Amino acid sequence: MLEAWSDSQLFTVLLSIDQGEPGRCGCGTGLRVSADIGSCSPARAGPFCQPRSRSAVAIPLSWIVRIGDPKAAGKLLQAGKQDPVFGPDIMLARILAQTGEAKAAREIYGAVVGSQQFVSYESRIEYFEFERRHGDRDQAMAAYRQLRDEGFGADILGRQRLALLTAHPGAPWQWRDVSGLLLLFGVLLVFAALPVLTIAPIHYRGLARRVAGLAPDKAMPTWSLRHSWYALGVMWVGGAISLYLFWPALLEMMVPWTKRMQAEATDIELGNQLLCAALLGLVLLVPLLRGRPIKSLLLGRWSILKSILVGIGFAIALRIIAIIVNLSLQSLGALGTDTTRAMQGAHQSFGLAGLLLIVAVAVPVVEELVFRGVMLEAFRGQVTFMFATILQAATFAAIHESWADMPFLFVFGLVAGWLVKRSEGLLAPIVMHSAFNVTAALTLVGVTSILNR
Repeated sequence: MLEAWSDSQLFTVLLSIDQGEPGRCGCGTGLRVSADIGSCSPARAGPFCQPRSRSAVAIPLSWIVRIGDPKAAGKLLQAGKQDPVFGPDIMLARILAQTGEAKAAREIYGAVVGSQQFVSYESRIEYFEFERRHGDRDQAMAAYRQLRDEGFGADILGRQRLALLTAHPGAPWQWRDVSGLLLLFGVLLVFAALPVLTIAPIHYRGLARRVAGLAPDKAMPTWSLRHSWYALGVMWVGGAISLYLFWPALLEMMVPWTKRMQAEATDIELGNQLLCAALLGLVLLVPLLRGRPIKSLLLGRWSILKSILVGIGFAIALRIIAIIVNLSLQSLGALGTDTTRAMQGAHQSFGLAGLLLIVAVAVPVVEELVFRGVMLEAFRGQVTFMFATILQAATFAAIHESWADMPFLFVFGLVAGWLVKRSEGLLAPIVMHSAFNVTAALTLVGVTSILNR
């Protein structure tokens, strides 16, 4: 640990504040240690020790905190040169809060946000979260008022106000506090209206075919366009709600007037968001299954064994294709996409069994029921199978966040739609989707364990 270094070994400690976004300050994440390495003993020689030389090495300060040594990080910060403009560093306050020094942390937070200099919006949110967790009602209210004084774009969706409500239910409300929740309701309405972009072309195409006397692919579909609007709306609104709960910064950045400049989330927060979205989908889709036999919905014309074997076979084939076109290496090798990080977070929080329940059960069931069940069935009642399956596959690809993977996801949706056409059931595409996700999850866990050795 760095704390074990002697004063002679710490020849000079220079702090370099991470500027991050333009105009951002007070959130230093790195430092440079320039040490007289010639005096290092072999027993204490570390990654910065090079015999008989002086070297300057950049050390991200957050790394020191993450490896469980916040006191060492605090020692380096306190030994460093204080910024002449912005004074005490927010990072030092953060470290003091993590080590239980709430009083000292409050003094530094207060000095930063109370200064006449520019303080980033994210730093004000951090100060509010600190007071919400460690302060009393008045302190938390004062921090929230300072946050809202930034203008209309501050706490634009009321996320911090709801957090204040949960911590201090008796905290008084103001009209500007309610405005954020009203705007949140408007944002959810926009998400609920997004399915019109997919359903409108189907509706008017089907209307034109009926005028021309052409029959659709399926005369009496199980679900209608109204059901498909509800199902796709569940995907959009459920995803927005899960973002609001676990990654609110991203949702806020979708609003034009926001003060947010960046949207960061930990792997665990992304894993919780993935779980929340899947559970909301499972619960909200239950009404669509009312009065519909589950056996015929899953099996159709195929047996259980045939559906499972065909689904696994196509999953293996698609995985091979993904490897050939380098998509899996892009997603799992880089370990950087939001989906990959969400799986890492779910693995950290719930273990391998929990991760597999999410990606191999909940997610495939929800997505196949929405896209290859309700949507494809409803679309087949309006247009040809080819047009219906192309549109549902395109929607399936578009709802995922990775643009680079969309061509492959589009092909995935086409294959799943073809399996529904052949089997007239959902079990085969669900098994294919599940097996494909299992290989991705197990690969991720294996690569992560190797890298962590």
